[in-house]
Amino acid sequence: MVLFGIFGMRGGTKKVNWWLGYRTSMASKNQETWVFVHKHWGRLSLIIALVLIALSTTIVILEYADVFALSLSIIIPILIGVQLLSILLTIILTEKALKQKFDKNGNIKN
Repeated sequence: MVLFGIFGMRGGTKKVNWWLGYRTSMASKNQETWVFVHKHWGRLSLIIALVLIALSTTIVILEYADVFALSLSIIIPILIGVQLLSILLTIILTEKALKQKFDKNGNIKN
C-alpha cells in the first residue's frame, strides 16, 4: 500500500488507460478525473498503510512479549483481514470523493 500511495500521489500513469492505475469507469472519464483520483487514492493509501504498519508492528511486538494470549497463527490472519478491509475502505472513500467533485460525465461540479 505504501507503493500504491507513492505511485498515486505522483499522479499514477500520466494518461488514462485500462491496464495500470486506479481503473474505474468514473476515474477514467477524462484526464481531470484520472489525476484527481490517483492523488486522492494515493494519499489515502499512504496514510492507511503507515497506520497499518504501526499497528501491525505494535501487535507483533506485544505478541512476542507475551502480552496477548493469542498465537501469531491467529493474529496474522486477523491483520491480513484488516489490511484487506482497509484497501476496500480506500476504494469506497475515493469513489465518494469522485462523486462529490465530479458529475456523472466527469465534469467538475460547481
